[in-house]
Amino acid sequence: MKIAAKVVGKFADGKGASLEIVSDTKSASFSDLAVDSFRVESSRLQDCTFTNIRSKQACFGSGPRMSYLDRCTFDGCQLTLMVAGNARLTNCRFINCKLKQVIAHNLELI
Repeated sequence: MKIAAKVVGKFADGKGASLEIVSDTKSASFSDLAVDSFRVESSRLQDCTFTNIRSKQACFGSGPRMSYLDRCTFDGCQLTLMVAGNARLTNCRFINCKLKQVIAHNLELI
């Protein structure tokens, strides 16, 4: 069984840790994490929810292949140095989110 998401680094209230999603994930829920980095690498996420995620560095499309986020919901998230990378977001919702320092050269919002 392949792990779809993991927090690596220190676990004490998430400081120094990162949330990495590196395989296809469906209907998963991630909430109340304060991490140094959050990234999705070459994966397809469907119907996932991200609630109160705080990250100093975030990337929706890390790696050489496109990442696809379909019908995902981000609620109350604060993502800084947000690099979109190779990512296509389809029918995703951002509710009460703060996205700072966004760099989006290969981002598709549908």
